[in-house]
Amino acid sequence: RPEMTAVAEATVAVQRKNKFLLRRCQAGERWQGLWDFQRFPLASKYLTHKKTDTLVLRHQLEQNIHEQSGFKVKINSLESEFQHTVTRYRIRLFCFTAIHLSGRGKQKEEQKWVSCNELEKIPLSVTGRKFAKKLTIQQN
Repeated sequence: RPEMTAVAEATVAVQRKNKFLLRRCQAGERWQGLWDFQRFPLASKYLTHKKTDTLVLRHQLEQNIHEQSGFKVKINSLESEFQHTVTRYRIRLFCFTAIHLSGRGKQKEEQKWVSCNELEKIPLSVTGRKFAKKLTIQQN
């Protein structure tokens, strides 16, 4: 049986009006073909990171989102945190929300804006689905 590897990641639900930004996971990525919120690997220091100290992380995520999607955003807050296991990885996932400020999406990225109702019908990863349910409850 392979050793479990601890990993930290962040996912960000970017909101514009009443819609959220999703991107399709590309070939070679985990969950290839499924849709997901913006998601990024984090440094190993975040495996034991305190929830309250997220200022530097939020700034880095804003830059990452701009580079990946072409949109400028402002991260609001840490909404929740999930611990889950995928194959041989134990993942600590930080879930943030953000507001769209400006920018046009990058053409190379397959991404779209969807409403809470549409989120329920789109194929998402398990953690993407959990986060989407939490966002839908908050919106209603």
